[in-house]
Amino acid sequence: AYEYDLIYRPGKENGNADALSRLPLKIEPKSTPIPQEVVNLVDHLNQSPVDALKIKQWTLRDPVLSQVLKFTLQGWPSQVNDENIKPYLTRKDEISVQDGCLLWGSRVMVPPKGRTDVLNLLHDTHPGMSRMKSLARGHVWWPGIDKEIEEKAKKCSTCQVHQRTTQRVPLHPWEWPHRPWSRIHIDYAGPFMGKMFLLIIDAHSKWLDIHITNSCNTQSTVEKLRMTFANHGLPEMVVSDNGPAFVSKEFEEFMKNNGIRHVKSAPYHPSTNGLVERAVQTFKKAMKKQSGTLQTRLSRFLFKYRTTSHTTTGISPAELRWGTKLRSHLTLLQPDVGKTVRYAQHKQKRHCDEHVRQRSVSIGDDVFVRNYSNPKFPWTAGKVVESTGPISAKDPFALSAPPHAPETLLHVIAGCKTYLDEDREYAYSSCGVPINKNFLLAGFRRSEFAQHHLATMFKYSSKTLSASDLTLIEKDNEILLSSTYESSDNSVVMDGRSFV
Repeated sequence: AYEYDLIYRPGKENGNADALSRLPLKIEPKSTPIPQEVVNLVDHLNQSPVDALKIKQWTLRDPVLSQVLKFTLQGWPSQVNDENIKPYLTRKDEISVQDGCLLWGSRVMVPPKGRTDVLNLLHDTHPGMSRMKSLARGHVWWPGIDKEIEEKAKKCSTCQVHQRTTQRVPLHPWEWPHRPWSRIHIDYAGPFMGKMFLLIIDAHSKWLDIHITNSCNTQSTVEKLRMTFANHGLPEMVVSDNGPAFVSKEFEEFMKNNGIRHVKSAPYHPSTNGLVERAVQTFKKAMKKQSGTLQTRLSRFLFKYRTTSHTTTGISPAELRWGTKLRSHLTLLQPDVGKTVRYAQHKQKRHCDEHVRQRSVSIGDDVFVRNYSNPKFPWTAGKVVESTGPISAKDPFALSAPPHAPETLLHVIAGCKTYLDEDREYAYSSCGVPINKNFLLAGFRRSEFAQHHLATMFKYSSKTLSASDLTLIEKDNEILLSSTYESSDNSVVMDGRSFV
């Protein structure tokens, strides 16, 4: 069909031969090496496949299968003690013989000598464990074939390298810290809405802080963490991924200088830092559903997130972090116990203050102090040395108290002031009892009780009272006690009546 013209060309005129092909070797090899791939291909092509004739020969030579063949042709005994024959005994009603080969149904029973070759045929082109089992169930069988197929697929390095994903392992959650802000998880979200967002979440309370940044570099990260640590304090541990901002030398120095342990999650395994990763998803979904400026959206989301009960703890992050619930719009729906108490206190004060006057004392004022430790001398003269409140002051009992009496916080009377005792209310008006040039003003609800105490005070006064020194106004009867003097028996006589 073809005609060729052969033209001789000397070797020196051939230009396609390179220098190395004509360069002689110093050591001549004994044989020419052949590439390994070519050898494997030739061996594979020259290898004779397993056929029915080989199966028949191997069956007759195998001690177990030859015995099974005999039992199948001549009949099975009632009892078999050999453990290797028991798998065949359970299938004796389904075993048949064809051309000297044992079959279980339509599947050929392969002797041990040919099982490796059959596994290689099943594993040819690396179909995978499931496809190998499916292929074997239509052609071959021997005891434990499924287990050997699994081992063949697991030991194949090519199959393992090209696996899609690794099998999931049992969940190992982080240990819940017992104190707030002891371990925090951080991560960046974005670019999202034109910005980067640094999320910081507390593992104990689930309290979430979010900072808006223009970039996610180390300097910006450290600045935002400083702001957060200024409000919450330094944590014991910080968990992050392997982002460039978290693995830099500057970030590690910042962690070390503040005594914080930095733990990085496994590369390409975000579930290690799953707490903040889930917070990123929640944050993005909530931001997309809202309207307004970026800061308004963020503030509303954080407020709602912090005041809502968390699915893990069952308590709001704000309550776990600060020990109290944040006031929200829903708080207005609940009855205010504090408001009820304040109203009752206001009502009680208004009712009490209807019969009293406002009073005050100053440091250095001369006063009479009620002495509860000595019933015989219930009133003691003193001087105010310190004001401890709007209606209380300190008096050292300097004038008439024993030397060992300590300074006591007492309600005091001075000038034209009001003194409220535990049992009775005393309204003081001008009377002539001189104490260091100040006048003790007194008036009482019950005249006889008032006269008794006035007489006691006058009795131990340092000055003798003259007539008309005392004017006592009794509220109910408007009784005027005007003639008062000191008698010879150290009693006080008021309008002809003597009181001791």
